[in-house]
Amino acid sequence: MKKRLLSLALLLAVSACSTSPAPLVARIKTIGVVSAVGDTVAYQRVGAVPSHSETTWGDTSWQLDDYVVETVKAKLASRYTVTPVDADPVSLRRPRDADDALAFERGPSVTQRLRAALKPGTPPVDAYLVVAAESDKDFIGGTNHRLTGLAIYRRAGSGLQVYAVCDLFLIDAHSFKIIASAPLRLERDRMFGGAVSTTERPYRTLDRSLQRDTRWDQFTEADRIVIDVAFKNLLRDSLGYTVQDMKLAP
Repeated sequence: MKKRLLSLALLLAVSACSTSPAPLVARIKTIGVVSAVGDTVAYQRVGAVPSHSETTWGDTSWQLDDYVVETVKAKLASRYTVTPVDADPVSLRRPRDADDALAFERGPSVTQRLRAALKPGTPPVDAYLVVAAESDKDFIGGTNHRLTGLAIYRRAGSGLQVYAVCDLFLIDAHSFKIIASAPLRLERDRMFGGAVSTTERPYRTLDRSLQRDTRWDQFTEADRIVIDVAFKNLLRDSLGYTVQDMKLAP
């Protein structure tokens, strides 16, 4: 009986550790949420050879940064006081290569960009949570291409997908050191009827009606409304999963 009670106590202790915030995070009471996702969306067409690949892109008016901030604030509200942050979005975003929409230039770190982006008079907080567009390997089609930020992905065998390659950075507001970071991700069931699951960068199939178009400028206004909704749904679900997995939300 004593062994059973001891085992139960250990199980409860492990469970408590896995659901409560890490010690550094537990000391945080106020968080400022900042988004550097931007409104540029790429259309990445990946061919069998480089000459058959093409990337087009355009600036939207979807206010995706505002959407990201409001989504994260709603998730954190039950645990933290979430404070509005007045930051310059241009200073906060990683500069893109002028010749390649899917490449970033070498430049300042996320903490340096945050320092430069914060405007005078921003209310004091314990930490900032920054959501920033990043770059990663091709986790959809397994090619040598890079996937960056928010984009539509088209490749034979993979269909038409929307993806979001972003990272979350929890940054101490006093030292500007990174307390924790994580890639934006979603849980995906892969084997044994869902009994075994993995987490991956977020992507989802886009409406089949849009497969006729092969460039960003071919989408109609109605098409772009569908794409806007698809990206926001993907961001909503992946942000919710990631902040919870980081122990920032219950």
